[in-house]
Amino acid sequence: MQLKEIRLMNESMIKYLESLGKSAQRNIIIKNILEDEKCFQKLEKEDSYMILKDVGISAEKIDYIYLNLVSNN
Repeated sequence: MQLKEIRLMNESMIKYLESLGKSAQRNIIIKNILEDEKCFQKLEKEDSYMILKDVGISAEKIDYIYLNLVSNN
């Protein structure tokens, strides 16, 4: 999975939360973080995992996707 796919998932999550009338503020902050191509290298591992969880990555795939993002950028 590439960063552009994470961005797309986050955009979808923002629209979904807004359609439910729920706050998307957290995902809007994530959107700003994801603008940096090297964001996953700069963040602490725990913060990166939280971002991946918040955009909708399933728990069993987070470690694999995180390692892929860090190694590819």
